[in-house]
Amino acid sequence: MASIVLPTDRSAAERARSVALAVLAALALAFVISVAGAHGTATVGGRLGGDYPAFYGAGTLVRTGQAAHLYEPGRQARAERSLFGDERGGGYLDFAYPPAFAALYAPLSALDYRTSYVMDTALMVAALVAALWLIRPMVRVVDEHFVVVVAASITFAPAFRAVTAGQNTALSLLAVAACWRSLSDDRDLAAGVCLGLLLVKPQLALVFIALQVISRRWKVLAGVGLGAAALWLASAALAGPTWLGAWWSHAQHFASVDARVNASNAVSWVGSAQAVLGRSSLSTALGWGLGALTAALVAWIWHSHPQRVPVGPAVGVAAAGALLISPHTMFYDAGLLVLTAVILVDRLGRPGRWALATAWVLALGQTWAGTLGVTPVALVVIAMFVIAAVEARRPTIAPRLRVDRSMFEGPGRDLSIVIPAWNEAKRIGPTLARISAQLRESGRDAEVIVVDDGSTDDTSAVVARYRDALPNLRVIRTDVNYGKGHAVRAGMLAAIGRRRLLMDADSSTDLSQLGRLEMAGAGASIVIGSIAVRGAEVTTPQPPLRVRAGRLGNLAVRLAVLPGVHDSQRGFKLFSAAAADEVFSRCRTDGWSFDVEALGLARVMGFEVIEVGVRWQHREASRVRPADYLTTLIDLVRIQSRLVGLSTDGGGSLHPWPDPASATRRGMALSGVSTSTPSISSSV
Repeated sequence: MASIVLPTDRSAAERARSVALAVLAALALAFVISVAGAHGTATVGGRLGGDYPAFYGAGTLVRTGQAAHLYEPGRQARAERSLFGDERGGGYLDFAYPPAFAALYAPLSALDYRTSYVMDTALMVAALVAALWLIRPMVRVVDEHFVVVVAASITFAPAFRAVTAGQNTALSLLAVAACWRSLSDDRDLAAGVCLGLLLVKPQLALVFIALQVISRRWKVLAGVGLGAAALWLASAALAGPTWLGAWWSHAQHFASVDARVNASNAVSWVGSAQAVLGRSSLSTALGWGLGALTAALVAWIWHSHPQRVPVGPAVGVAAAGALLISPHTMFYDAGLLVLTAVILVDRLGRPGRWALATAWVLALGQTWAGTLGVTPVALVVIAMFVIAAVEARRPTIAPRLRVDRSMFEGPGRDLSIVIPAWNEAKRIGPTLARISAQLRESGRDAEVIVVDDGSTDDTSAVVARYRDALPNLRVIRTDVNYGKGHAVRAGMLAAIGRRRLLMDADSSTDLSQLGRLEMAGAGASIVIGSIAVRGAEVTTPQPPLRVRAGRLGNLAVRLAVLPGVHDSQRGFKLFSAAAADEVFSRCRTDGWSFDVEALGLARVMGFEVIEVGVRWQHREASRVRPADYLTTLIDLVRIQSRLVGLSTDGGGSLHPWPDPASATRRGMALSGVSTSTPSISSSV
């Protein structure tokens, strides 16, 4: 993205900032000289404003009350005639955007052409800077080196051409950045409105909208509807209710003509294939086929991304993928790669940054696109997409979530018992009664934490009845049902015990088995109960089909993630405080497979895991459904891909890939947990 290698020390950062400011000042001076030396629309370097006459002419038609005739070639030609004179022999530059977009240029068309062009360029620069400003909280490199990133972005050939040649790529960049920022701030409706307004360039907007459908963000789609409605109403007020058909027909004709005339400037798969192989059914089929494969890959990445908010490389993949998937995108549209580039610079090491700098230089080859017959920018788009796609699938450890336990009264305790519960009103009472009796008998200093995962029955009310029997009982309640993994994570991170025991609400393995874990795993960080090793007792077996399914599942877990662990699924696991904090602060899986992820992370981080046989009995009314086995297998693939390749420095500390926005985890806004996501209420 940038030819400037980002500095790491303070003095180098200041020098880089000074260089960036000098570059921006030089560009501004060159721009002023170019405009001042122009004669009409002619300059030494070519036409002043590139394609801007088309927008200036469209603004003139709207300003003079001719919006209803906006797509008539004769009207557009006459509106631009005063700009070209006989230069184009009666030809004109076509305008193929909605009437509402043309209205934005109406005030500028009241100025003389040169002044209007200068104003438009200044507005496009402002839009690019605003886009980068919006993503500062999500991209560390933009926040820490803002001026350097601005300079590198403006001098990136596609973005520079778009800003200085009358194109509006900066507005597309601003719309996507505003959408991303709104999603990160949990303002889904505003994010949708941004995408709805981006429909002025449907070849880009439809890709991003489709990804919101895949992510099932219905509120975003409602916002898209609002934005699209506003665009339609504004255009209808200017050009009449039939404007949509006229615009779409004109836009299709323009795209067809432009694909022939500007084939060497195309960056989409379809355009690039036709530029290299010529316009034929073979090249068209090849282009559409590659576009379909790219769309499938982008959809898969978005669907499998660990967060519903599309952070980091997922956004980078979408931006680069949209350029390849859309049938009609030109080299100046590749200015959208600014988003992809800054995201990758934020995540990649020095070799990756040099690769991006090479791409920045390669984009300068656009000058020879006519001679080559294809733009080198197309190679840049493909390369950036591949890098972003690989990075999006790269195993990543999330930054630790920090918990301020000062909100909980009392000193640290010897033991914390964490019980996840969802609609357990009928079974949680007997479990708590047994725990109360066993704690009194053993004299243990323990707290009990029940995490009510959005129950719709009286689970919390039933738990509250045992506060007298269990003085150190706490209830943590989420507003919706996120899943067992989420509930366990919340409880483990809220616990204050030196050791933390996970128990199921049905007490399939009761507290009397804790002694086995402590005796066999003395000194170990993690000890897990098992029914698949020596010493295990199954007093009430599961149905045969469930037994076979469980064995197959455990085999898959051993082969993919946890070799040597025979039974990872029992709800009876003991963690040291250090292991619980380190592991669960980085877990992401909300569903049934959470323990596979937790144990896999623990091993990667250097914690010892010991498996101990316990007494277990099958309880009826299990919450596991047949479909959950398939979901677990899918989760297993995701967990395995996330863990492969993680590195340690020999001491158990991981090197997380830097992704500041990834600290925000869905549903982890327990009071005292540093995140801005949905809240969890806690009562003592």
